[in-house]
Amino acid sequence: MENLYKHSVEIQPRFNDFDALEHVNNTVYMNYFDIGKVSYFKTIWDTDLIDWKEFGLVVARIETDFISPILMGERVIVRTTILRIGNKSLELSQQLINPDTNQLKAAARTIMVGFDVETNSAEPITEKCVEAITRYEGRTFKREINR
Repeated sequence: MENLYKHSVEIQPRFNDFDALEHVNNTVYMNYFDIGKVSYFKTIWDTDLIDWKEFGLVVARIETDFISPILMGERVIVRTTILRIGNKSLELSQQLINPDTNQLKAAARTIMVGFDVETNSAEPITEKCVEAITRYEGRTFKREINR
């Protein structure tokens, strides 16, 4: 699955990210995955500032597998890709990797849903969003309308 990940961004762990065991605290991993998501969407939408109201995506679910601790002094990158696009949702896959050893530190799957801030309700993923993802990923997504 590694070849699916076209996007990566390096994370700079901060001193306060670490616990008493000199591991990145498990709650901080969500921040790292979030940095990866934002960087991914900035890249595919070719913007420095995302207007989330225009693109209308919110996180509905995150599943995380913690594989190996991130230790003080280790480098870490977040890799991000889209696995599937439905009518109202899409699924991201992300990995935290030590780029020096290629060791997998954690993996996450995130479901994001199309969202209209005016009506405060789910809506279909915009075609503009699907086109940007398809163009960046270089592959076609079969829209799964029943999801």
